[in-house]
Amino acid sequence: MAQQIHSGTRTAPSAGVAVRLSSSKLEARWAIIQALGTNTGVVYIRGISEDGGTEIQPAGSLTLPMMTEVAYYNLKEIHLVAAVAGEGVSLLWYAGKE
Repeated sequence: MAQQIHSGTRTAPSAGVAVRLSSSKLEARWAIIQALGTNTGVVYIRGISEDGGTEIQPAGSLTLPMMTEVAYYNLKEIHLVAAVAGEGVSLLWYAGKE
């Protein structure tokens, strides 16, 4: 059986510019998005073409709860916007079916 829990990081090369959490379709049943502890500014997590988003302070986190067996989060559809260039988030997600 393939590994079902994955982790990674994503940073924003420019302040205020939306960056996808994944460059390709990436299904997650649940995910934890944590702002890097080294960040000096806030990061925002939002959907495509949305303004604002959920603000995460440095070292703070956002949990996307477990989806039903037929639904998932597509991490490609979720964007990161950092207040400071080069800052970002770490990700932990579950890609299993059960």
